[in-house]
Amino acid sequence: MHRLRWTVEFQKQAGELGKQRVLALMLNYLSPFFSFIVFSCLQEDVYRKVRLYRRLCVALLIVCVVLLAVLLALAVKLSEAQSSQRYQPAAESSTAPASCSLQTCEALFPTLMASHHSGEAGEPQHVVADNHAGLVCSECGKGWLKYDDSCYLLSRVRRTWQESREECLKLGGDLTVIRSERVQRFLTNKGLMQYWIGLHRSETQEWTWINNTALTTGYWATNLQEGNCVFLNGGKWHKGNWHSSRCELYSNYICQRG
Repeated sequence: MHRLRWTVEFQKQAGELGKQRVLALMLNYLSPFFSFIVFSCLQEDVYRKVRLYRRLCVALLIVCVVLLAVLLALAVKLSEAQSSQRYQPAAESSTAPASCSLQTCEALFPTLMASHHSGEAGEPQHVVADNHAGLVCSECGKGWLKYDDSCYLLSRVRRTWQESREECLKLGGDLTVIRSERVQRFLTNKGLMQYWIGLHRSETQEWTWINNTALTTGYWATNLQEGNCVFLNGGKWHKGNWHSSRCELYSNYICQRG
């Protein structure tokens, strides 16, 4: 009786032990499968992120390519615009009318030029223009001022007295010789700088014009300084704006033709 009871209990224990072993074996065999499933899920998540990053990289690459193409197109258009502006003056000059001169004005506007010359003596002469043709013609040339029978140029650059005279000679004139108070007033009112004029000391220390004529009437300032050349102080009182100065100093100058 006792042996039978022990046998039954032993079988129960053996059955339970077998179940545990079977469960252990099943877990042992199934753990790699579960591990594979977990790893696959993690790997799939990594692949998903990699694909997302790849898509973002491709999108950024496309944007960069588009921007590069736009920049290249803008650079080409800018280069073409600069080239057209560079060659435009040459094209305009090739189609522009002949250079303006007194002969050209007389040929184009004989009636107007006749009335121009018959005007009141001493009145300043200016520009003759044909608005219909779009042509502007000056008797003296661009930048020059007409007064009486002479043309005057008030420079915008500064030179020594001798360099100023050389510049005027290159332009077909010389430093101005002021023959009358009217011219003195006209030049004084036209400029606001200090301008060399054609008056200097000769070898005999006499004030002499560049055409070798002696000074008869001067318009000297009260505070004279040492110097052998003379400049006109524009914008001041015209009867007292001449100053003597050293000839090597730099100043603006007035050229005269005629």
